[in-house]
Amino acid sequence: MAWDGTCAQLLQDRPSLSCLAFYEKGTGTVYGATNEEMKTPEVSKTMLSLCDTIKGSQAMTSFSFLGSKFIVLRKDEDCLLAKSGKKVCYVYLCEKLILVGVSEDTEAKMNAGAANQAMDSLCKYYKSINY
Repeated sequence: MAWDGTCAQLLQDRPSLSCLAFYEKGTGTVYGATNEEMKTPEVSKTMLSLCDTIKGSQAMTSFSFLGSKFIVLRKDEDCLLAKSGKKVCYVYLCEKLILVGVSEDTEAKMNAGAANQAMDSLCKYYKSINY
């Protein structure tokens, strides 16, 4: 799948992220992901629900994802940030895509700030090309 390769390359260029996935905004269809666990129908449903939460039509305060329970910390008009222990999940909405990235802080490095910037720049790029 071409999008899997795109995700892998984008992840390689953004070492603060531990995984990355793209979903279709209207249906939750997985376009590509760097982690097979991000390709399940359950995850697609969760991403659509998070999309609704960002848009304000639903109010999720927590969700299960990649074997962890994430608590929603912040949301604005096009993104949501959630945390589970040392993991942070970033969900960004573009015109046609839901971009999802996960970072994990380690003893040696705090990745959350750089990962959030990486996801924000990806979102801006895909919005600029009407994705």
